[in-house]
Formats: sequence, structure tokens, C-alpha cells
Amino acid sequence: MTELPFRLEPFEGVPTTAFGWPVMPEGFVRALAEMQERYGDALPPVYITENGASFADEVGEDGLVRDPERIAFLADHLRAALEAVAPG
Repeated sequence: MTELPFRLEPFEGVPTTAFGWPVMPEGFVRALAEMQERYGDALPPVYITENGASFADEVGEDGLVRDPERIAFLADHLRAALEAVAPG
């Protein structure tokens, strides 16, 4: 990405994925809320079709992959989506 006209800056104190992308479920709430504020009743249904994260998959001695980071990522983002659409 060195040829792009911008650079990515880290968010201090924010966890990241294996790709170095910030994990910020509150950004999900903000994006959905801003769309509602901007478009109001003209906003068509919004479908979130993908939301995931890359974390290292490590197979334990028992042959299982325990994936607490990805599980927390999905749980936190689902919670954020519910917060964003909750009646105010």
C-alpha cells in the first residue's frame, strides 16, 4: 500500500487483527447511526454481509483450535449492531 496517497495510522490502545487492522466495534455503531442520521426514512435496508477478522489459528495438543479472539470479535460486533438498531 506504499503507492496509495495516504497511510494507515494505528489507533493507540486499540487491539488489532493479525493483519494489523483495528478492532473497534464502536465504529460499527457510529457508521450505522450516521447513516440513519444522514438519510432518515430514505435509508433503505442495510445488510451486513461480512464481518470477520484474521487471527492466528493454533491447534492445541488435543487437536482443537480454540479461538477466543475471533469469538469475542464476532460477539462484540453483533452486540454493537444490536445497539445501533435499538429503539432510542
